[in-house]
Amino acid sequence: MDEDGYYGMLGRKKRGILRYLVGRMVRVPYRALFGEYARAEPGTLILVRHGESLWNANKTFTGWADPDLSQQGYREVEHAARLLLEGGYKVDVVFTSRLKRAIRSSFLLLRELNEVYLPVFKSWRLN
Repeated sequence: MDEDGYYGMLGRKKRGILRYLVGRMVRVPYRALFGEYARAEPGTLILVRHGESLWNANKTFTGWADPDLSQQGYREVEHAARLLLEGGYKVDVVFTSRLKRAIRSSFLLLRELNEVYLPVFKSWRLN
């Protein structure tokens, strides 16, 4: 199931399990023999929580409710973006939940980093 769009970004075609397993058995030994495994540098996982919501400001439990960010929340996200800039971090892709406060926080973060063109994948699983 490709509801989040991430699988399609990888450029892979969906195949049956039997074809997948046979393809893996043939391909792995060849690559192991001739050293075609690419050495990729490990990336950095950056976790940023959404800014303060209107309900957080009132000390109300939010859960899956969808209140918007408060003014303090906007400032918190902008501050987090400045810290990422100062740290020299580079963002490649963004994953966020489908809640308004998380989507708005990720957009504000990307806007502050001048990278609004980056892919943003939204999934209810991150709620």
